[in-house]
Amino acid sequence: MNDFALPAKPKAVELPQRLFPGRILSGFLIVLLSVVLYLRITHEVNETGWLDQAGANLATYAVAIICSIALWSWFSFRSTYPLMLRRGVMLAGLAGMAFVIGAVRLDGLSGNWVPLGWRWSWQQPRDYAREKPHPGLSDPANAAQQDDKPAPAHPIPATQDDFPQFLGPRRDGYLPDVKLSHDWEAQAPQVLWRQVIGSGWSGFAVVADYTIKLEQYGDEEFVTCRDLATGEMRWSHAVAGRHDDPQGGSGPRSTPTIHESKVYALGATGILRCLHLSNGELIWQKNLRQEFGISDAEELRAVMWGRAGSPLIYGDRCIVPAGGKDPVSLVAYDKHTGERQWTAGETQISYASPAVLTLCGKEQIVSVNESNLTGHDPETGKVLWSYDWPGRSNGNASTSQPHLAGDNLVFISKGYDEGSEVFRVSELGGEYGTERVWKERRSLQTKFTNAVLVDGHAYGLSDGILQCVDLDSGKKRWAKGRYGHGQLLIAGDVILVQTEQTGELVMVAVDPTKHRELGRFKTLGTQSQAWNNLCLVGKKLLLRNADEAMCVELP
Repeated sequence: MNDFALPAKPKAVELPQRLFPGRILSGFLIVLLSVVLYLRITHEVNETGWLDQAGANLATYAVAIICSIALWSWFSFRSTYPLMLRRGVMLAGLAGMAFVIGAVRLDGLSGNWVPLGWRWSWQQPRDYAREKPHPGLSDPANAAQQDDKPAPAHPIPATQDDFPQFLGPRRDGYLPDVKLSHDWEAQAPQVLWRQVIGSGWSGFAVVADYTIKLEQYGDEEFVTCRDLATGEMRWSHAVAGRHDDPQGGSGPRSTPTIHESKVYALGATGILRCLHLSNGELIWQKNLRQEFGISDAEELRAVMWGRAGSPLIYGDRCIVPAGGKDPVSLVAYDKHTGERQWTAGETQISYASPAVLTLCGKEQIVSVNESNLTGHDPETGKVLWSYDWPGRSNGNASTSQPHLAGDNLVFISKGYDEGSEVFRVSELGGEYGTERVWKERRSLQTKFTNAVLVDGHAYGLSDGILQCVDLDSGKKRWAKGRYGHGQLLIAGDVILVQTEQTGELVMVAVDPTKHRELGRFKTLGTQSQAWNNLCLVGKKLLLRNADEAMCVELP
């Protein structure tokens, strides 16, 4: 019998595992996904406004982290490289992540969520290392002192150039009577003084030659008074307290108010002080968190970036946002004694400041709250009307001021893809109502800053780009100039813009037809964000960030 044998099955050809197309394809797909997502994010920012630049940066960071973890996981657990090498990569990755989380801290973020610096977790923020102002200094114009006690307080006469409160004399960021040169090449601005100071985002308030601001030194919040011409310290007043977070930075956020030779200052931790302007002596003090029973955890949940409302003086009252677990929108104190006069509103506070607007023939206190705007009777605090304005003070927060945009018209703006609106307030038989006139989500997304209204147009930094918007329709007239989330002030016929990170002061024409940049001048350093509002006293411009302050004389 003949043996019959089946032909041998051919051997499979083994491909090198580490060149297996599936592994290469996986890496290629991850890179391709990253590119597609990046292009998608860029498109949404530039074309649709679905994301602001900060949101786009966060999404890009998330894509980069996810792709890095995916590649690390594949190499550690699924690749065919030698076991010892894969274990080494896995342990190195875990050790690296643990080290970064435990030992590295952010030392500042821009408004677009770009890291500005890093420090070790065992290093304290920069303001801890700075020399604290002497608490007993007083007005050198007073008589000699003994034992560092303040000299007797005395009245400080006001002048026509005073900048006594947040956003200036009118509390709107507009100085209509100032005339400045348009040619900085022929005559450049001159730096009068420059100093290292405590941290925080407080702006300057000035009466006569007394310059007032809030600063953070270590675990204390200081109200400081310096001489306008020289920058030399006159006096300081400190209280224990510190607000600090990785996103918003350290220190006080609000701007003091000077009224009738007194200083009213609200710190980031809720301490409201009334001081004599001439020597810094305390007149009265309130701790809002204690007064309204707000715990540390409740405050952090509600107003996580620190209290930023600048005090408003109306008649005999000092009015500030209140807050709390069962929130109170506003509280009014007697400006002389600190005795509580009234509380009003039931909406959580935002980061804006109360303002006075004349609506329906009546002066009203208008408050931008966490999720609405309210109009209040100045004498009683009674809520006259309410207008929805979406937001969360621990998320898409409101920071920008309301403005009068015409007869009974209110303009409001914010970032986080909300843009700007104008609404009308009406009154009939003592009953008030509101109705929207227009809303434009792509116009004036003023995230950390305020718009300024001039001659039927609004000018402001919209997600870092300077815009001009028609107040009748909300439509953009132009948008140009990437200055970041800085601050601006309009003086006469020019816009002064302090850029967020480049350390430059930019002068732009007030012109609704086109963007015309007139000049640039190097001012503050670039290590810190310039989120502090500008202050112009005559031709002396005061600027600051979280590290330094300076006075510049403009031609």
